[in-house]
Amino acid sequence: MEYFYGKTIEEVFQKASEKDACWKIGCTTCGGTQLRSALLRLVIDRNERNRQTYLGLNENEMRSLLLLLKDVSIETIRRTCKYPDWLGYLGVALFMTKAVEQKERIVSESLINKLLDEIHENSPTREYFLDILQSKSVLIWQDLEKLEYELI
Repeated sequence: MEYFYGKTIEEVFQKASEKDACWKIGCTTCGGTQLRSALLRLVIDRNERNRQTYLGLNENEMRSLLLLLKDVSIETIRRTCKYPDWLGYLGVALFMTKAVEQKERIVSESLINKLLDEIHENSPTREYFLDILQSKSVLIWQDLEKLEYELI
């Protein structure tokens, strides 16, 4: 298995798409290690820590990854990544950071607003995401499944 890394989250997603990296959350074959390792490497570098690559993140690393996700360019990842893989990559990142996002809600509002720009005006899925925003709920990886057939 060939690993890849990038300097930005968009670059990691692009390389993941080029390598057809697995984004299945519960994959029993590879565990999604290529993508998860590349995402982990982004935040380890930002936290200036040296440690062996491990697929779990501590809270500071989760927070760092969430801050990167908050600034992600949906336009860029849609343009440079295969569909629906880029949704899967976002989902993996949300899955990896769930514990901190549930407590601090760092990325939900920003990411939902960006995704709303990609959804048809009268779509029930649009209403679903607006409800998450209005209720101040947290965006989770399973929510992205609703977008698979709704994007413009």
